Amino acid sequence: MGEEAVGAQHSRKGSTSSSSSISKKDIQTSLKQLQLLQAFQNGDIAEVDALLQNHSKEDCTYALFLSIQCANASMVKHILSVFDVDLNAYDKSQNTPLHLAAMAGRQDVVEILLLHPDINYNLLNGNNLKPWQVASSNALMDFMKGFCAMYTKETAREFKQGFQERNFDTLDYLMRHNEYNSAIDLNEIDIESGQTYLHSATKAKDIELVRWLLNHNADPYRRDKFGKLPVDYTKDENLRSLLRNQPSETNSDLSSSSDQNISGYLKKWTNYKSGYKLRWFNLHNGVLSYYKNQDDASSACRGSINLNLARLVYDPKQPTVFQVIGRGSVRYSVRANSPVEARRWINAISHAIEHGQDTERNQNSDAVSIGTYDIPIPAKRGMSFSSEHLPWNETDSYAGSEDEHEEMPNRESYEFNINIAKYKVDILQSLINSAVSHEKYKQDPSLMQVFEGIENAFATLQKTVMEVLHLQHEAEIYYKRKLENAKSINALWAENLKTVVEEQDQIEERYHRSETHRRRTKRALRKLASSVENNRNNGQINETASLSSTSLSSDFTEEDQEEDRETFFDANANQTPARIQSPSKETPPTVGRYPTEDSPVPTAGKYPSTEAPAPTGDQSSSKVSSQRNEQPALQGELPEGAEDQQNIPPSSAPGVAGGTEKQEKKAPSNEAEADPLFSELQKSFHGYEAPLRLNLGVNDDRPKISLWGILKGMIGKDMTKMALPVSFNEPTSLLQRVAEDMEYTDLLNLASQQDDPAWRVLYVAAFAASEYASTINRVAKPFNPLLGETYELCRPDKGYRFVIEQVSHHPPVGAAYSESVNWKYYGESSVKSKFYGKSFDISPLGTWYLELKTPSGKTELFTWKKITSSVVGIIAGNPTIDNYGQMLVQNHSDDVNCILDFKPRGWRGTHAYEVKGSVQSTSDVPEYTVNGHWNDKIFAYNSGSNKTMLWQNHERPPRPFNLTPFAISLNALTDELKPWLPPTDTRLRPDQRAMEVGQYDLAAEEKNRLEEKQRGKRKMRDQGEVQEWRPRWFSMKKHPITGEDYWEFSGEYWNVREEAGKAKLSGQSFEWPGVENIF
Repeated sequence: MGEEAVGAQHSRKGSTSSSSSISKKDIQTSLKQLQLLQAFQNGDIAEVDALLQNHSKEDCTYALFLSIQCANASMVKHILSVFDVDLNAYDKSQNTPLHLAAMAGRQDVVEILLLHPDINYNLLNGNNLKPWQVASSNALMDFMKGFCAMYTKETAREFKQGFQERNFDTLDYLMRHNEYNSAIDLNEIDIESGQTYLHSATKAKDIELVRWLLNHNADPYRRDKFGKLPVDYTKDENLRSLLRNQPSETNSDLSSSSDQNISGYLKKWTNYKSGYKLRWFNLHNGVLSYYKNQDDASSACRGSINLNLARLVYDPKQPTVFQVIGRGSVRYSVRANSPVEARRWINAISHAIEHGQDTERNQNSDAVSIGTYDIPIPAKRGMSFSSEHLPWNETDSYAGSEDEHEEMPNRESYEFNINIAKYKVDILQSLINSAVSHEKYKQDPSLMQVFEGIENAFATLQKTVMEVLHLQHEAEIYYKRKLENAKSINALWAENLKTVVEEQDQIEERYHRSETHRRRTKRALRKLASSVENNRNNGQINETASLSSTSLSSDFTEEDQEEDRETFFDANANQTPARIQSPSKETPPTVGRYPTEDSPVPTAGKYPSTEAPAPTGDQSSSKVSSQRNEQPALQGELPEGAEDQQNIPPSSAPGVAGGTEKQEKKAPSNEAEADPLFSELQKSFHGYEAPLRLNLGVNDDRPKISLWGILKGMIGKDMTKMALPVSFNEPTSLLQRVAEDMEYTDLLNLASQQDDPAWRVLYVAAFAASEYASTINRVAKPFNPLLGETYELCRPDKGYRFVIEQVSHHPPVGAAYSESVNWKYYGESSVKSKFYGKSFDISPLGTWYLELKTPSGKTELFTWKKITSSVVGIIAGNPTIDNYGQMLVQNHSDDVNCILDFKPRGWRGTHAYEVKGSVQSTSDVPEYTVNGHWNDKIFAYNSGSNKTMLWQNHERPPRPFNLTPFAISLNALTDELKPWLPPTDTRLRPDQRAMEVGQYDLAAEEKNRLEEKQRGKRKMRDQGEVQEWRPRWFSMKKHPITGEDYWEFSGEYWNVREEAGKAKLSGQSFEWPGVENIF
């Protein structure tokens, strides 16, 4: 079962008399090889023992070669420990087992081989490369070099100790193994004494030790640190005779190592005046350098020649003189002390020149023979490297996203099976060749024709397999090169971007300083001009001038900061305020269908109060929300006098608080009670009896980490796949972020109450815009939902219920559905998000649907797509949320639409938070205009300049993680609610819960555990071990009106929830059908 069985070239030519016996032997060998491969594939150690029992050392060594390529590390270790193998043998490719393991990138096998006492890790393969030089990755190469260096250091220490103790047994043992690993250099100059072993033995007059050293090729012509030969240290004639009469063949015996490193004193020609001068020469890694003396070797190099580009010239008539000629005029003319020493240097330099030229030729070669095949090998170290039957390994890791941290599925199994398949094809080809060459089949032409056809088919299959692997290898090199180039460009671009942004920030800062100074100067000059005109007294003028000078140098006051806004708000301050008239009635509607008329619609006020009235005109004009952040006024946007018409009835401002301290159910109207949905909603409110949670019992003390330092390597990547530290998260999930849209549902109740379709679309548009109010300062990343994760929210005080399910992980998609007696709101949370270095951009893809009941009993369908959200100012360290883009709120039932334009803030922040829009019908003539700020208030204007406040943001007291009070209420888990929740609800997620209570280390551990668990599940699904996952509560359908794909809610969730809650409250166990425990 020798190795020649696989690589031999089969032929049907040869002696007819011996063909039968040869064929029979080949068939038996091939069959045993197939059995051995099958045993490796199955990991069957007992079968391997049975197959290799009583076999020769050659066969067992072949099995070792095969196991390195086709078996796991434990099998390799077993073969080494049980069977007699030659660890330093060569295969047909002239590779040792250590070369093969290094090429395959199998560090576990490399470590097993290096720890074996008989390994020779300095052997060269057919390309004159050591094992570490063919390692498939830099990490493996460093590991092998480190191991060799450690072994060399320890062996040299033991030898030095044995030498000092004159322990010849130890010296003989170490020198026997030194044949393998060259860990001991008898001609090395000791750092402490400055002499070689032979110098020391000669000084000690130890003739027995001198003879032992000479017998092991110690060089008697090696000079020490002081330029002396060993013979110079003794006057004993016996010793001098022994040193002088040492045969030159022994001294000139050089290792065949391609990177022979030698050093010593030679005489170098300097000039005609000084002649030859003694200099210290060092040949290391193909570079010949010289120094004035040995002490300067670490710092003061006088010159060097790269022997890859050099040539050697010497004249046999002058046996002690030779020349090394480099590029240009560089030339070293040197003279040795003796012909033997000169020949030693000449041989070493010749080897170095030859090795350098061979290496360069190999690097420029496209292919190298490996095993019985010619497989291309990358010229650059660190790329994939392969031997006879090894596929190429990708060992570099590219971090950044969650998927990129994952290893290739079944990588090890993939490699082994590829190798086994290739071997089996070879062996089957060998079997067919052997059968065809049998005399019996040659006598039957038809059978011979069949075997020839099979033989040709297998030859084609063998060629195809090799071509496919060759193409795979070429593609791997191509894509890896592309990836490396992209990484380099990305890193350079990131640094340039950071520089540009920093410069831009400096320009902006200088601009703002200049603008501030300009305004102060203008104000001071205005005061000065007024004083001069009104008072001609010189003293008073000087006093005023002094005052103005002082104001120019004073700090910019809050009054100055508000100058632009005052210009607008004070324009008509002397006019008499008038009440706004309702666009459709004398008094706008005050209530919606739910709550009842007995419970007035609450207005904006201090959270969570629902009774505070809307601000009057004077209050509204003077009070500016703290969240506006130097928000510019809407100058020139309103008709003259419109700003004074601020005396808005409370019912006209339905910007409502997110909840009450207690979720009290309001008495329903008779009309609402008659709705079939009403009773279903009442059942859904079980578990929500407790008061709302309005704050967290923890401070935001997350570990501070540089966001730019983490993100600069992720430019251009999908944000949803980024694996960021948990410190960059907030204790909410993406599902709960969607639920935050429900904060201002009172706007939908008001919309359903309007008779005018224009006002219905205005309130719906205000609801769509209100979804962005909670994004202010929310730059932290919510937790990515797991596949199948759900979240529910019921509000008895608001009369609605909401549920969302994560229906896809890549891409991340959440399907949501909510309903009340007045409306149904549903859609999908699907985004395309990328990090561009300067900003995060999150572009929603899904359509959102609103089915709204009108006073006439008709149901209208509204649709819109959400706008782009962006986090800017990352590099500057001051991240800010910006929402921009156009939003079309379309009424599919009445052709009355509203277009909202969310203005980008601009680099000066001129249009920060600004939103404008208009309501248009089929006439394309704007019936109403919309103006305001999505972080504060939004107003509607009719053609008569009458103004109605559609929405006002809730007050946001400081809260941990910049969460709104409404957002804080979402993750509360009360004892009353627990029995009603499915095991997939976000409130039960351990990593998010740990972060909410400030246990950040635990949150990171749990987050990693959940992600690994999800990857494991996905791997099992890919392998068919578990059934394909399907959403439990939603299914993809075509919308009957728009024709778009959308996620239809089955409604089953609330029925199962009712069953689960009742069962658990009665003390029974309950398993939600078709629901996995994903946490």
